[in-house]
Amino acid sequence: MQRIAFAGKSGDLCRKVESIGQKIAKKYKGLPLAAKTMGSLLRFKDTVQQWQNVLDSEIWQLEEAAMELFPHLYLSYNELSPELKRCFSYCAVFPKDHEIDVEELIRLWIAQGYVHPRRRGERLELVGLEYFNNLAMRSFFQEIQNVKYYYGFYGLTEYMQCKMHDIVHDFAQFLTKNECHALDGTGRNSSSERPRHLTILEEGTEEEMFSSRVVDFGRLRSFLTFHRFGRVVPQNLFCHLKCVRTLTLCHCGLAEIPAKIGGLIHLRHLDLSDNPFVALPEAICDLYYLETLDITFCDKLSSLPERIEGLVYLRHLFNEMTDELRQIPQGLGKLTSLCTLSRFIARSNSDDLAILKDLNQLERLHIVTEREVDFGSAEFGKKINMQTGTWAAGTFAPMVRKLRGSVSLNTGTSRKLSHQGESTIQ
Repeated sequence: MQRIAFAGKSGDLCRKVESIGQKIAKKYKGLPLAAKTMGSLLRFKDTVQQWQNVLDSEIWQLEEAAMELFPHLYLSYNELSPELKRCFSYCAVFPKDHEIDVEELIRLWIAQGYVHPRRRGERLELVGLEYFNNLAMRSFFQEIQNVKYYYGFYGLTEYMQCKMHDIVHDFAQFLTKNECHALDGTGRNSSSERPRHLTILEEGTEEEMFSSRVVDFGRLRSFLTFHRFGRVVPQNLFCHLKCVRTLTLCHCGLAEIPAKIGGLIHLRHLDLSDNPFVALPEAICDLYYLETLDITFCDKLSSLPERIEGLVYLRHLFNEMTDELRQIPQGLGKLTSLCTLSRFIARSNSDDLAILKDLNQLERLHIVTEREVDFGSAEFGKKINMQTGTWAAGTFAPMVRKLRGSVSLNTGTSRKLSHQGESTIQ
């Protein structure tokens, strides 16, 4: 605790608060996590009085169960803004020891309306990252690391992941015992209260998992799966999730997405990744407020809806590893809020790249081309927010030179495809 709490503080202040710190240390009985959490809290206290206030806090006199497990966490938690409190407690939706994708976590916070810009035009993802960093500095997250993942000829993808300590996760569940719940394979719920955020952890029968006696689906704001269901997910599920903002149905073996999904008018975050369906219904374009659509690893998907321009608030389209997807609808060019487009197909006999002309909020883009094409119609010079761009093509180098001349990008791994489909790093 001392090393973290005294970081950056003057020697004079350290001497004055040392005895107070020793008394605080006695209260958490030497628990390593408690020491780390308390040190992270005291790091923000710059006067003797602030340290004394921590020592005198009524949190230490909590009810017995909370006092036994969480007093040090309560102290840090009570220091948080209302927005940060909501963001932290929402993490109870994840299973214990889950490897959390930080960018996805931020998108989930945004979908629930927990992230608020401080000034006009401020990107919600950047505000969310500040929220995460603030929570991480207070030791609510651990094992934070950058992970590199290789997507074939898509190149190298890098993302940040983290975990929650088991006790911190227990604390989040304690805070949300009437809001965030997990169902196991028998339909058992962690509370008798009606949840707003539901996590499915294990496979069970349709009656066990989705009975209205178990969950009031009409109240749910989040429905997340962390287990492969095969064909268990019922078709009429989409009729009941009237208030849902986050719907995660990845790895569920869904051969068809019902048109009824278009009735989920509050939906902001939709993850359908790694499912064998061949098409998305046109009704999905009725999801006016949708911000994130993830269809990664949907390797049988052959087309996107023609009315895709209806998704006017869409910011992230994740469609890596959708190799059967051969054409992008023209309407995608009207999605001017789009920041992520992880697979764009440019055919050699058309001017598909003109679709990108007005997508000036793009930050991440991967383009697949059959051979060299003219990048001029994409107007990359206007895309000032671009951070990462990667390309795969038959004749690659001339395109990169042409593109780099129009806009400065931090490109991913350059690749050149052989006629056999094998890729070699250039």
